[in-house]
Amino acid sequence: MNSGIRRSGIVFVILIVACTLSVSWSVADEGHGGHSSMSGPVPSWTAMQAVGETLASVYDFEPFSPGMPNHLWMKTSDNYATFLHFNKPVSKQGAKLVFVGDAVKGRFCAEDQPEGGKSGFVHFHRSSTPEGAMGHGGDLAAEGWWLRHVAVRHAPMKNPKTMKRMMLKPGLAMMFMPTKAPSCSVSGKGPLLPLPE
Repeated sequence: MNSGIRRSGIVFVILIVACTLSVSWSVADEGHGGHSSMSGPVPSWTAMQAVGETLASVYDFEPFSPGMPNHLWMKTSDNYATFLHFNKPVSKQGAKLVFVGDAVKGRFCAEDQPEGGKSGFVHFHRSSTPEGAMGHGGDLAAEGWWLRHVAVRHAPMKNPKTMKRMMLKPGLAMMFMPTKAPSCSVSGKGPLLPLPE
C-alpha cells in the first residue's frame, strides 16, 4: 500500500476520533486564569488537525508479524510501546477508537508478566504468529508483548470466562482477553528477560 495513502487514511481516522471525543467536552473560559465547573475548552478544528497529524507521524511502529490492521503503535523505548486499538482496520472508513493502551516487551512467562497482571497487563501477544493462527499466548517463553487496554468508550466483547457477550465500560479493561502464562523458571528455559524499568 502506498505510504502516503496509508498516512492520509490514518490522519483522517485520528481526526474523526478526536472530533468525536471533543463533542463530549464542555466549553470553559479561554486561557488558564479562570476556574469553572466545566471540564475544559472545546478544541478547534485546527487544533484537532494538528493532533491528528502529530499522532499519525509517531504511531508508525509495528511490533508484530503479521501486523494488526486495527492497531496503531508508537515505540517509546526498546521495551515499551503505546497503541491505539480500533474496532476495525484503520484503513476502513468509520473505524472508531475503542482502546488506548501500552505494552511491555517480554516472554510468555508468568515471571515476565508485569505485576502478575494486577496493573492491567493481562493479555500477551507473541511477536511472530504462524499464518492462520491467533497471536494470543503461545508456546512457553514465546517472545512478544504484554498489553494493557484502557477502554475509551462502551464496547461489546465476549467475556473470556463465560464466552457470552458483555459490555466494557470506559476505563482499565482487566477482562480484555486474559492469557494465563506458565511459569518458565521451573521449566528450565533459562534466565528471565529483565523487566524494563
